[in-house]
Amino acid sequence: MAEKDKKSDMAQPVTEKEQKQKFDWTSLNTLAVVSLAASISWVGALVGVITGHIALAQLKTSGENGKRLAQVGLGLGYFYLFGWIILGLLGVVIKALVFPELDGLQPMGPGYMDFDGPRGDH
Repeated sequence: MAEKDKKSDMAQPVTEKEQKQKFDWTSLNTLAVVSLAASISWVGALVGVITGHIALAQLKTSGENGKRLAQVGLGLGYFYLFGWIILGLLGVVIKALVFPELDGLQPMGPGYMDFDGPRGDH
């Protein structure tokens, strides 16, 4: 019986589940984390996209972890960038539909300057 206890005390091979529980945080790519954090804040979406692409390029050559973080950062970053573009275009269209009288960039309207000079100087 004593021999059986000695065999059970011997080092057993580590299972895959136990390996996943022991994650090495020091091997995580910093730019992948920055990409995710910047993209979550939606203000830093462009930073998230840029750092996400750099992180994926670094991860191809290094043995670091964080590919999923960089991919999620890229996805969120692009989502927010396209959202900003759509909101900007929507704002321009709504401005044109709601305020059609404000159609020029001149301070006094589009017909303020005639060929003869400003109005009233004839």
